[in-house]
Amino acid sequence: MVATLDQIFVLFKQWLVGFLPAPWQHAAGVLLCVAAIIVVFCTLFALAVLMERKGLGRMQNRYGPNRVGPFGILQPVADGIKAPTRWCISWPRWFWW
Repeated sequence: MVATLDQIFVLFKQWLVGFLPAPWQHAAGVLLCVAAIIVVFCTLFALAVLMERKGLGRMQNRYGPNRVGPFGILQPVADGIKAPTRWCISWPRWFWW
């Protein structure tokens, strides 16, 4: 039982990749692992930023992020949507010549 539980993610990956043709299985397994790592790190980063903002808000006697979702839990999602829209996209100077 313990041997199975510590390999649960490996077994899940093998089961999921097993639906693909044999030549694609290795590439799909690598992409699945990379995607899982990116999702985990992005989620942890968003939670760390949220907790930092909440802590700073409490230290400054204000609520902190509380506008989006219950208790501000969707604030990292709103920040992720807002960030690309604030970037100023300008064309290089050679484009206008």
